[in-house]
Amino acid sequence: MHKKSRNDLGLTPIEIRALVLLANGETTDAISRKLGMRANATRSMLARIYRKMGVSNGVAAVARALVEGILDKKDIRVPKVKDRANGMPQVERDALSWLFLELNVHQVAARMRVTYKTVDGYLLAARERLQVSSTPEAIQAARELGLLNDSILRMQRKGA
Repeated sequence: MHKKSRNDLGLTPIEIRALVLLANGETTDAISRKLGMRANATRSMLARIYRKMGVSNGVAAVARALVEGILDKKDIRVPKVKDRANGMPQVERDALSWLFLELNVHQVAARMRVTYKTVDGYLLAARERLQVSSTPEAIQAARELGLLNDSILRMQRKGA
């Protein structure tokens, strides 16, 4: 699993476990729960890991751990887009559905009774969830995955 000795950078087994969790996108709170630690202790441990590795954040720590062979690609579980999309909140699906019907962000906001900035937030979250860089790509991915809201699409067909 781990190519290099844990002691090459002075990392302990629990620190390596924390790095694996970090590499898999876990939050500090989730790492705390999974390791049975208090959040403050976890934050201190992560800071210690960064110091030992000579980096300033979690992304850099994971990258260095991969380069140094402390972590292996097999340690990192990359969820399939479809798996990530299954948990897409309804508001994100609705925003993509309205945009699919060629409304602009302000019109979508009016339909959803939220601000356009809120809609922008939904779209950003949807792009990240679907692992795409643009809203048109997100709409296409959502369409291909069957995530667009059918009731919104039916309203359009009826001329609503």
